[in-house]
Amino acid sequence: MLSLTANKRQFSETTLGLGECLRDVEVELQKAEERVRALKEVQGHFQQALEAMERLSRDHQLDEVNTVSDSPEPGDPNGRSTDDFTTGDNAPLTLKQAIHDVLRGRPNGMHGTDILDQLLARGLKMRGRDPKINLCNYMAKDPDLERMSKGIYRLRKH
Repeated sequence: MLSLTANKRQFSETTLGLGECLRDVEVELQKAEERVRALKEVQGHFQQALEAMERLSRDHQLDEVNTVSDSPEPGDPNGRSTDDFTTGDNAPLTLKQAIHDVLRGRPNGMHGTDILDQLLARGLKMRGRDPKINLCNYMAKDPDLERMSKGIYRLRKH
């Protein structure tokens, strides 16, 4: 009988030990789940930052593509660029040629908005988020054009 009592006591102690072990495992599991939640939260922040960086990169690439250039396309034997303006039928026309055509015979010049309207009315299309700003920036750099007042340009007299 003594051995049966000893076995019961040993069984009881083992059961208590296993119970404590189980509680320890449950506590560790809860801690691990909390760490996983925290890591997922950090991952979410990194994902948002990555998406923001991708948007900025994409916007920067668009800015580079949409910037009006006064230099011709490399390798174009005629020195004409089709990036700035194209006609509806895609016939190449440089931005410089198009602006000079619009301003020719206008000694008092024209406002940049009116120049853009004329170019668009002729079926020309200009790329960019803000074609008017791109056009005005281009005209400010063109040595053949003279800025008479804010936004007003004309051909220089040679």
